[in-house]
Amino acid sequence: MSYIRSLIGVEHIGVGGDFDGINRTPHGLEDVSMYPELFAELLRTGHWTVEDLKKVAGLNLLRVFKKVEKVRDDMRSAGVLPSEELLTETPSGERLPCTFDVGAAERETEL
Repeated sequence: MSYIRSLIGVEHIGVGGDFDGINRTPHGLEDVSMYPELFAELLRTGHWTVEDLKKVAGLNLLRVFKKVEKVRDDMRSAGVLPSEELLTETPSGERLPCTFDVGAAERETEL
């Protein structure tokens, strides 16, 4: 995390609890129950403050959500409706890897 912080700053870092899709975890960070140990170790380095770690643990996310909600509210006030368009490729035409085929899901449930 210190490397990422040196690149983008503490205001842009957050930790999550989604360990799905990984084959192994770093020793000592097997699940979210180890986050207190991670944060304690970061404090021990002397390069992180309690305020820094509060941002990483959730304050950064809350700040971003508040801004997102403001944009939503401003757009709603201006009469802009949310887009329901399904994006399946990038502007350059490259297919996005994380698309969901609704038709395939419906066919599966019919089986």
